Amino acid sequence: MIDRIFGIDVDDQRLALWLSEQLWASHSEQLIAAALQIRHAH
Repeated sequence: MIDRIFGIDVDDQRLALWLSEQLWASHSEQLIAAALQIRHAH
């Protein structure tokens, strides 16, 4: 953990990008539907 004292490293960035892509791929339809529902409610 001492190597994280100044923030995230390249491997952390890669993992975060991979995780975000996986989440978007598996949940994008639900997220878009929820956003549209909120938009139309206002």
